[in-house]
Amino acid sequence: MGIRRSLRTSLVATALAAVVLAGCGSDKSDADKANEILQKGIAAQNAGDTVTASVDYNEVLRLDPRNKFAFYNLGLIAQRAADFETARTDYRLALSVDPVYAAALYNLAIVEKAQGNDETAVDLYERTIAADDKFASAYLNLGLLQRELGDKAEGDENLRKAVARDPELAKRIPGGVPAG
Repeated sequence: MGIRRSLRTSLVATALAAVVLAGCGSDKSDADKANEILQKGIAAQNAGDTVTASVDYNEVLRLDPRNKFAFYNLGLIAQRAADFETARTDYRLALSVDPVYAAALYNLAIVEKAQGNDETAVDLYERTIAADDKFASAYLNLGLLQRELGDKAEGDENLRKAVARDPELAKRIPGGVPAG
């Protein structure tokens, strides 16, 4: 009787392992599907078809609920439509998956600035730079915002850093690159 119970337990364990392994295989399949759909969504978004892109990104999230790229791209779509609350939510969801996702930090900073949350925007630009110190536009926006808030010395320093990383940004600095 003990052997039968042990054999039954082993068979149940083997069946459960097969189900788990089959599930892992389908997870990989779901990940592959999610990636394919993500690429379709990006292509649609680049073509200006934000409706199709949004549908695709939501399908990606159904298959992969922690896909930071789908959240981020939904945030971009909302931001471009001036739906700042939705954009803020989507960027925060991307950041909940990857707290140092520089693109999401940067765009969330832009949204916060647009909503008049200047100090929050400063913090987000600084976090963007901490995540990617080559992010020239983050230095530019941070520097311009710091100048606007009355911190000319710090703002000028960040503007110089922006231009050092991307000389083309000099064109976007009112009055030119500050002397250092």
